[in-house]
This record gives sequence, C-alpha cells and structure tokens, in this order.
Amino acid sequence: MQESLLTLRPAATGDLSALFDLRYLAYLGRYARVSDESDPCLQPFSLFESQIEAGGHFALYLGGILVGGAEIASLEDCVEIKELYVAPEAQGQGVGTGALKLIEMQFPSARYRAALPGAKDGGLFHRLGYRPEGEGEKRGERFYPTLWQKEKHRQSEIVLSELSPENLPRVAAWISDLNEEELFSFTGGALRRRVDAGQAAALYAKSRRGSPAQSLDFAIEVPDLRAVIGVISLTNLEWDVKRCQVSRLFVQKAWRCVGIGRQAVAGLCELAIREYGFRSFSVNLLEGGEAALRCLTGVGFTEAFRSEGAFITADGEKKARILLVRGSREGVLAPSREES
Repeated sequence: MQESLLTLRPAATGDLSALFDLRYLAYLGRYARVSDESDPCLQPFSLFESQIEAGGHFALYLGGILVGGAEIASLEDCVEIKELYVAPEAQGQGVGTGALKLIEMQFPSARYRAALPGAKDGGLFHRLGYRPEGEGEKRGERFYPTLWQKEKHRQSEIVLSELSPENLPRVAAWISDLNEEELFSFTGGALRRRVDAGQAAALYAKSRRGSPAQSLDFAIEVPDLRAVIGVISLTNLEWDVKRCQVSRLFVQKAWRCVGIGRQAVAGLCELAIREYGFRSFSVNLLEGGEAALRCLTGVGFTEAFRSEGAFITADGEKKARILLVRGSREGVLAPSREES
C-alpha cells in the first residue's frame, strides 16, 4: 500500500451512508462480544448523522476509494483521536498505520491521545509510539488500558530555518491574536497596542529592508511532521559590537509547556554565535511572564535590571520591564540601562 495515495478529508453528507456501513463492519469483530451503549455497532444512524454534522469526523480515502474514517478533536493540550477504523477488506495492508501517520501530519501537536477500548497491546498505536495512560479498565484480575498517549515532543527534534514568505500569513495571524501584554513581551517592548494581520506582516517586511539586516527571523519547525509550530527572531542587531536582542518568540498552544521555547532560544543563540559571531544577547520581558522567565533563565539568561512601571495594563496596573542578558563563551557585552 502506497501511503502517498491516502487522503483524509472532513466527512461530508455524501459520505454518510457509506461511512456508516463501513464503520459498522470495521467494528463488528472488535465489539462482537460487547452489548452495551458504547458499542458503535449499536449506534443508530441518526446519532451518527448528528456527529457528522457537528464536525470532527473525517473520511479516509485510498486512491479515491473510501476505506475508513476517523473522529478527531483538537484540544488545548493535545489532539485526541476518538476513533480510527478501516474497512475489513483494507485491513492488514498498512492502511491504519498510514492513516495514523497522516493524522499526525495534518494535526501537528506535542501530544496525542487515543481511546482504544478493548485493546490489549495497543496494536498499530503501540508500534507508532503510543503508550498506556492510567490503569484502564479491569477485566477479571487484569487491567486493560483504554487511553493511549504519544508525547510527540519527546520523539521529535525541532530545527530553526529562515522564515519564508509563504509562512508569513500564518505568522501574521498568530501575532494579530496577541493581547497588549503578550505583544509587549513578544516584541521586546517595540509594540504596545494590538495589531491586525496586515500590520504584523509589515513588521517582518520592514525588518528585512536595508543592509545590513535589521533582524533575522526564523521558523520553528518539526521536520518529521513538516510543520511550522512557531517563530523566533534576532532583532536590534548591532553588527559592530556583535550584540543583539532575542525577541518575537511564539509557540503554538499545542506545543507549549514541553520545552520547545527553551530549545528554540538555546538553538538561536548557538546559531547566532556560530554563523554570525554575535557575543551578547538581551531580552526585554514584561513582569508576570513566569513561563518565559523560566525558559530564559534555563538557557543562561540572568536579570540585569528592572524598569518599574514601564507598562500600564488596561486595568491601570503598572508592570515592570525586565532586562535579561546572556553572553557567549567569549564574554558578555551587556547593554547599559541607557542603551536598553
């Protein structure tokens, strides 16, 4: 079976009848000895129809032929694969494995979770890196796991690549969703008011003008998923003294709190030292960003000073701007209070 022939698309009304029959046959063997409300084979057509209309259900095609389906939910902390089924005549040919890889490609996330009732060993999920989560359900004297989890961030490396024009609209959309406080930290204090997607795109376009460059912008990628999950930049480039600022760090929600930001900052500093000869780095951060502070101190940044009351929130609260610095192995060239 050629995985390149597999396609996954949102289930439409025209798929409904064929998908319902295929799903019944696919589950028949697994649930042959089960007779309770969880049995998909006992689900009425009307209920399945309402699930399709609600969204989240996908049809799996192999070379234009319907061979399976899946129900997928993008949650804040993971992607949950609620169902994945393959037609009996297509089983044992690698279709399920190809479908699971395709799901991960189309829904890149740091974590995946799958509900597998009745599975003793996880089957293809186990082969692709999923592991049991919790005790599961007890049958006789044994527990059988029903939830399986894959921590993709532990199995994938990230790389930094030059931010390409085709990724700019996506990045601009991310930035336009940031509130004033997030935007302040994102730009190191350069922006304090919310921007729309057009203004966000202009921010990057402006920094590319002139020679030498005013900033170096990078995409944070997960190569095996072919996914861009964030951005990071070097700005305020002082080429003569080899000093710069790390800013514009953004990581998609599905990839946060798993160390991606720390990897990106560490990788960017090493790249800046190796490729461009920079020797000193600074970061402007707004008070209250504890996760960002842990990320930066974890890769060698230390607090230089605070500018109290530098930012006033919409509620009138005054917050400090924190300057953190880090040097290369050749030594530190930290900016003074006046230069920051």
